[in-house]
Amino acid sequence: MKKLSFALMLCLSCLFGSSLYAAYGGGSGIEEDPYLIQTAEHMNEIGLHSEDWSSYFVLMNDIDMSAYGGTTYNIIGNSTTKFTGNFNGASHVIRNFTYATAAAAEYTGLFGYIGPAGQVGNLTLAAASVQGDWDVGVLAGYNAGSITHCSSTGVVDGDEFVGGLIGENEGSVIKSYSLCSIDGCDNCG
Repeated sequence: MKKLSFALMLCLSCLFGSSLYAAYGGGSGIEEDPYLIQTAEHMNEIGLHSEDWSSYFVLMNDIDMSAYGGTTYNIIGNSTTKFTGNFNGASHVIRNFTYATAAAAEYTGLFGYIGPAGQVGNLTLAAASVQGDWDVGVLAGYNAGSITHCSSTGVVDGDEFVGGLIGENEGSVIKSYSLCSIDGCDNCG
């Protein structure tokens, strides 16, 4: 009976213990132990978990997002649940981020909506291509938070509030820039 109990506990521990640790690449999401983002899959996973959008994240590697096209990337933050966490790019590069939709779409970018407490820093987005309707930018569609030491290159297309780094900004942007090609119009017919 003792062996059976131990084996059962071991199986349950493996089954449930591994699923608890499977959040991204590790970490618990607090400042002292941020979630570790190591792959494009981890980056995409953040957008599925709005309960984590007030947490701490750190990018561990340069990543290539080319596996996600059209609307397959899960945008982080929206008008209902804003990103109010802290995302530290740790001077890494996210390459080939693409998001394109023909439908009317607001808050389009790697981050859709960064709320007043949200912070994104030390991140480069290279060779991006983002298309939306309004509030369209490579890093963020809308920013009410703080963006520091970030940059972007690529192409951005939208109708209103379109920018290379940020579509619409009401937050702070420090030591950041964009070299994107931008196509936007107001009241397009």
